[in-house]
Amino acid sequence: MSKLTLKNIKKSFLFIWLFPLIFSQNELDKIKILDITVKGNQLTSESTIIYTAGLKKGQMVTISDFPRAIKRLWKLDLFQDIQIEYNGESKEGLSLIIIVKENFVLGDIKYFGNKKIKDTRFKEEIGLSPGQRIKPSTLHEITKKIKDLYIEKGYLNIKINHE
Repeated sequence: MSKLTLKNIKKSFLFIWLFPLIFSQNELDKIKILDITVKGNQLTSESTIIYTAGLKKGQMVTISDFPRAIKRLWKLDLFQDIQIEYNGESKEGLSLIIIVKENFVLGDIKYFGNKKIKDTRFKEEIGLSPGQRIKPSTLHEITKKIKDLYIEKGYLNIKINHE
């Protein structure tokens, strides 16, 4: 038998005090997902969004699972905004809403007022095609490319608009 010493008592007290704290904290931080809905999607399917987020009905999650879900969705490169909101909370769990704003889809490409550079040159330099998803930053990049083409030709005072 071990002797009851002050050192053993301290070890036992520390173990008894830390054991519930360590193991109960993991369980307290987890919450069950009761329901997930998706809003704002027009082209991307709801099931693709939920699957990619890595969240599913009945799953036990922690607060750190939500930023990971958003990162996974960003990697798809289909959205310009992604938010996860809770719709309701109860003793049983949490209802979530994944709100997305999809990137634009390029409908048609038309050039107006370009008398000094041919449309085929724009098409070569820009490399876009109808039906392609584009980010808002893409419009800025294309505008800059077109301006650079005109600057190369010596036309510095140009205005470019896009719709």
